[in-house]
Amino acid sequence: MPFFLDLGHANIGDGDPLALFIQFHQRIVGMSFSNNDGLRDQHLGLHQGTIDYKKIIHAILTKQWRGLVAFETRGKHPGSSIVELIAIYQQVQHDNIKRAI
Repeated sequence: MPFFLDLGHANIGDGDPLALFIQFHQRIVGMSFSNNDGLRDQHLGLHQGTIDYKKIIHAILTKQWRGLVAFETRGKHPGSSIVELIAIYQQVQHDNIKRAI
């Protein structure tokens, strides 16, 4: 059965959104991206909070996951969240190239 994974909620409920993604990536059709302190659903930007989005993006690339991405960040224009995600993606790609050298 396919489902939509809210990484912010997973960070609060389970505490390990990365492990959930890795375990269920084949069933995930979309994900909601936001961040928090692991205790409250704060809907923070991707760089704020305890979710390591570099590890999430690395896992997405490694598993070759394709699906929908939604942003649930407060006080940010959706375009700002997209720019933030692109920057994280570029960092991960840069890190992968450095590891390959």
